[in-house]
Amino acid sequence: MQRKYVLGIAAISAAAAMAIAWLIMPGQYAGDIYVRASTLIISANLAVAVVLMVVYVFIYKEVPSKFTLTLLLVMVTLVLYSATSNPLLHAACGFWHANTNYLTILPDIFAAVALWALAYVSLE
Repeated sequence: MQRKYVLGIAAISAAAAMAIAWLIMPGQYAGDIYVRASTLIISANLAVAVVLMVVYVFIYKEVPSKFTLTLLLVMVTLVLYSATSNPLLHAACGFWHANTNYLTILPDIFAAVALWALAYVSLE
């Protein structure tokens, strides 16, 4: 899988997440810049983590090693983290981010940097 496909998948999933966010979140939260930014970043993280998880499954099938299995476990963990920290899931369950600010988005930005670094190295 090439890098441009990963970027495209992440962009499409982030755009879809933003569209869904405006549909299911109440107006006061859907218009919040921090909630929108968090939804965008986390949805892109989720897409990249899923793509990398699939890539690592194929690598593990070809060359089973502890290192590849560990990478796969890390990707499963990041997929679960991204899925459960997404404001869309919180909105669907009836919970709202009333105190979202720029400090609550920083961990997601750091996770995004780590995922994109892994994608860059893994898809060469």
